[in-house]
Amino acid sequence: KNYVLIRLVNVAESQLQIITTDLIDGFKIHPADVLRKNEITISLYELDLFRQKDTTNGKIVTQAFQFANIRKIGEIFSSINKLKFFPWLRDLFNYNIEKEFGDILLTRNDIVHNLHDVEWTYSELKKKVKHVELFANIFFSVSWINIDRRQKWKKKVESECKDKFSFRKL
Repeated sequence: KNYVLIRLVNVAESQLQIITTDLIDGFKIHPADVLRKNEITISLYELDLFRQKDTTNGKIVTQAFQFANIRKIGEIFSSINKLKFFPWLRDLFNYNIEKEFGDILLTRNDIVHNLHDVEWTYSELKKKVKHVELFANIFFSVSWINIDRRQKWKKKVESECKDKFSFRKL
């Protein structure tokens, strides 16, 4: 169970990095608007990434964030959406995604850094895996809807998202 949770968080980190890169590049969001600062520090080990010709603003911005930290996830998605992201999701879905996802991330940290074991049952672990997958899909979908310039579709798509991403179905 420990391995499954560690891999789950690693996959979620990668997926969130791809999602934020796609949103930043797809909607041409300026890096300073996301980072809320004018400069970043990069590791010399990451220098080769910045030298590649397919390096985009989204790839540069996501290097500055830790996607295994719920506060950092909230910061980047709040910046991208120009609103308080997790409270907005709570209003949209009447569900505390921030708390559940944050607890999953903290449990993973306890396993890796404090050598604790996952105490969830198999069915609880399976539910957590499904929820994390759902959370990533929600983050991308609601962000895309929120920043899309075609406002005439917004209400219709929001309604469909609420239906498709219902927590009652899990």
